[in-house]
Amino acid sequence: MTAAGRAYSQGPRAVIERHRTPGRPPRVRCVLTGRGRALEPVVHGMWEWGSA
Repeated sequence: MTAAGRAYSQGPRAVIERHRTPGRPPRVRCVLTGRGRALEPVVHGMWEWGSA
């Protein structure tokens, strides 16, 4: 399983929630969970390090 797949499929440990909306074409809206928002400082630090 890919890292992206694990981010969605961890149940209560997930960092991303997928919300499907009915209709054509099918659409998916992704939002961060509280656990995902807690990772924001880490991701921001990695982004700053990578763009230095």
